[in-house]
Amino acid sequence: IFNEVLAPLDEKITVLASYRSDYYAGKPAITLRKHGKGRVVHFGSFFTFENVAALLDALSIEDPLRMWAEIPADLQTTVRVSERERLCFFLNFTSQPKVVTFKQSSFDLLQERELNGPVEVPAYGVCLARY
Repeated sequence: IFNEVLAPLDEKITVLASYRSDYYAGKPAITLRKHGKGRVVHFGSFFTFENVAALLDALSIEDPLRMWAEIPADLQTTVRVSERERLCFFLNFTSQPKVVTFKQSSFDLLQERELNGPVEVPAYGVCLARY
């Protein structure tokens, strides 16, 4: 497990969290710098479901896909956007099927079908949706 000790070099950088143990105790673990209308967050630790959820909550970042679909937490979801279209990859790395409930019509590019309401992503399966 790899942790990065951060060294804020600018007064505009705010330390959001510090490590609690080991040789890096008290050193910055998460920093934030506002930039224009956005913000840059440097997360120096490894990602777990718990620490990412806590970070997103602390930054008041809501799931950008929740208006489009209800997605199980253990389904890996990746979004790619171009000037022409938006694609969402659903990767099921579990041994059980997972159900995505689409709130808006979408299209499954692999199965060549419309996606409306509950759709099962098979165990160890994938779904590529255009929306």
